[in-house]
Parts: sequence; structure tokens; C-alpha cells
Amino acid sequence: MDQAQTTAASGRPGAGSSKFAVGSVACAGVAGLVAGALLPLVGRQLRGALGRFLPPPPAQQPAAKPAAGTRSSADAKAAAADVGDTPVDSASLLAAGEAPATLTSEPTAATAAGTAAATSVARTDAGVDLADVAVTWIRPPHPNWRAPERLLPPFPVPSAADRGGKGEEDGREDKKAGDEGGEMGVVSVRVAECSSSVLYPLVISTVVPRPIAFISTLSKTGIGNLSPYSYFNAVAHNPPLLAIGHCWSSGKPKDSLTNILDTRELVVALMSDWFVEAANHTCGPYPPDVNEMRLAGLTPVPSVAVKPPRVAESAVNMECVVRHTYNVIDRDGSVTTTVVLAEVVMFHFSEQVVTRTPNTGKLIVDPVKLRPMCRLGGNTYGFVSHLFDIARPDKDGRYPGHDGFVRSERDKIISQ
Repeated sequence: MDQAQTTAASGRPGAGSSKFAVGSVACAGVAGLVAGALLPLVGRQLRGALGRFLPPPPAQQPAAKPAAGTRSSADAKAAAADVGDTPVDSASLLAAGEAPATLTSEPTAATAAGTAAATSVARTDAGVDLADVAVTWIRPPHPNWRAPERLLPPFPVPSAADRGGKGEEDGREDKKAGDEGGEMGVVSVRVAECSSSVLYPLVISTVVPRPIAFISTLSKTGIGNLSPYSYFNAVAHNPPLLAIGHCWSSGKPKDSLTNILDTRELVVALMSDWFVEAANHTCGPYPPDVNEMRLAGLTPVPSVAVKPPRVAESAVNMECVVRHTYNVIDRDGSVTTTVVLAEVVMFHFSEQVVTRTPNTGKLIVDPVKLRPMCRLGGNTYGFVSHLFDIARPDKDGRYPGHDGFVRSERDKIISQ
């Protein structure tokens, strides 16, 4: 196994040699790190990264003037300064500091309707120019929502009376909409009647977007294995625990799982857009003696607490030991999946993707700088393109300091 120290390539995002480890982090800080690194994909608007779905850029069009209600970059910077956001010194990232730092990149102006203009993405024969793909801070979809106003989806929703409850006006009992217990406009699936080949595309296209665990392992004989897994997420922070679902193939565990069960060690890296093609290349059904990291042109870096190497191109690497394993049995009594709970014993971050929270100065990962990839159905990947904050209600369901609305401090800046 080639575990040579990586050589930093000038200008490569996330692959710089200036990385540092966090060996002992307070529980609250770990919670922020895990949430910042793994959960920004959930519940946010995504835009596909496949070039063929994107329209070509207009030819030689002059720069558009800001629409009414939008703000210039200079205005946004000034507004950020007003709320105390200041850049963080990378040399003091691990030291406790009083000065708040920028949580993410500056907010981008949005229209009064709460939406942002679509980002113009350059298309070339080589694919999408990621340098032109901007991550935009926008207002929430319904910034003036007040509880308990009803928010309707873009499809018919039955009323309380239609659902078989009492009509609000006269208290009468009405039958459920649909035929023989079914619901109008709803496609229902009985899992017990479906084969695995039917359930697989249904599940991976339903539970989206999913973060991706880029897992590095070593066999008992020292052969490296590297492969992405999207049945994955963080499930605890004290201690930090990651859950990874390893599906079996032809009644046997795959190479990554075999290595994990044999050695009880692994490194979980996160996938960013700057090396997604190389990372995807590792998912082929290669023989056990093939080193996917070398095959994909990726760079191994020696770990500190475990034997499997880290991935230099990844801005986040988590050294892990196995805490628990759980075999999933199908209705025929066969093992189909093994769920691994991996405890993180050491984090490694590129200093380019970390910052501190504005109010408490806790170390976190900036999703704008991490540019994390996610998986959807089929062969489709996605990346974060639009972000928004929503304030949390207090115990009385109110939003103190936000005029009763769900808007956050960042949204106040954007909407000005």
C-alpha cells in the first residue's frame, strides 16, 4: 500500500499541505463540526451538477443591472461588517478567540419575492466550469410565514373532511377520498410485494439528497481499498458516530466491509466537486487486489490513529474505529446489508474549509467552502447551490427578535 506523504499541488482546492488535526474537541464543538460537514445537504435546494442539463450561457450579453431590492457585493460586505463578521486568521483557528469570524461567504442579494436569479454556468467540451458555479444565500421560501398558517404543496391535498375526519363547519363524518381505502392522487407501494431489484431504485431516488462517505480501508495483508457509500450519515456527536450501510453482493460482503470487519478501522473522507470524477471512478467492481486510490489518481496520506490512509484531495478526513455492526436480514433470512457504526477518533480538515461561529467562536466547517457532493437516484450527483437560514422557535412557538416571522439574522441582511 502506497502511503507516501502527499505533495500539495499549487492552487488545488482542498489538497493543500497545510492541514491540521483536531485530536481533542469539546462536545459542543464536535456537534457543530459534524452538523456543518455532513448535514448542510439535507433540506436545502440543490442544483444538479451534470452539464447536459444546464442551458448554454447567452452569447456576449452585457452584465445585468441589479434588480430593484437587490444589493451589491460592497453593500453586502458592509452589512456583514455591521453584524460583526470578520475574517478568521488561519494560524489561530484552533485557539479560543473572542472575535467572531465569518460563518460563511458573504450573503448574496435576493429579490423581494425571496428567490435568486439562476446562476449562469459556463459549459465547455470539458464540462461545467465549477469556478463559475456560485453558492447563493437566499431568503427562505416563505420568509413571512406565521404559525399556524397552512403551506400547501404543489399537488392536491385533501381537507380534514376528505381524510375521514369531522368537517370543520358542521362536524359531519365524511368518507375518505379514493377507492377502497386508497387515497386520491397517491401512489402506494407494499414493500412485502416488491423484490430487491424494485426497491433499490425506489429507495435511492426517494431518500435524497444523501451525503457520501468516501471510505478508505486496508485488508489484513495491507492492500488498500477506496469506495464511496451514500447509505451514510452522522448519528451522534458524543462520541461522534457515523452510520454506513454496506450492501452485500451475491450473498457476500464487498471488499470495504470485509476489510472493516477484519481490521476494525477505516477513514471516512467527504467528497467535494473538485475531485468527484476521480472519486466516482473508485466505485467499479474491481478485484480485491486493486488499489482504487492509485487507480483513480488520488493521493494517500498516512493517518495518525488508524492504519488506513487518508485522501489528500478531500478537505475532510475522519479516522474511525468500529463501535458496532448490525446485520440486516431480509424476509428469506439472508443477510443483505451490514450497518457499521464507526466512532471518529480524529478529525482532519483543510484550513481552507473551516471557520468559527459568529457568536461563540466554535470551530465549524463552512459548506460554501467545502462544496460537498451528494447522491440522488440512479447515477445522479448534486451539489449545494442555494442556502438559507430559518430561525428556531422558542418554547412558546415564537421567534423573538424576528417580528414573529421565521426569518434569521442573515435573512434580515439579504432582504434589506
